Amino acid sequence: MPLNWDASELPNLPWDVQSEEERNRTANLAWVCMAVGYRSIRESNWQDFYARYRFYSQLHGNLYDYDAVDIYLRIGFGTNCSEETDAKWFKRQTDQYCSDQRENAERAVESFHEGALQ
Repeated sequence: MPLNWDASELPNLPWDVQSEEERNRTANLAWVCMAVGYRSIRESNWQDFYARYRFYSQLHGNLYDYDAVDIYLRIGFGTNCSEETDAKWFKRQTDQYCSDQRENAERAVESFHEGALQ
């Protein structure tokens, strides 16, 4: 299923979302929505959206460079992503983080052994 997004109703945005830079910045939020497990940014969830975004960035590295104001200004942005409860999303993040760290540890040991054999 393709990732679709809609930015037709962004009442807080003080500039033209059709400018190339802002269009790309806004469009990239579709990927952020997928990463943070929210379908849309609403008045009722924008702080939680931002908190998940920051948590994700701390675990996996910055996806894009957004601050709280960027998220607030894009209230009304929506996608066709799946929405996840906090419990499901946090479990997915910690599982992925632990998996990544196990792989990193394995690579470090392999690299160590390769260096020791030379």
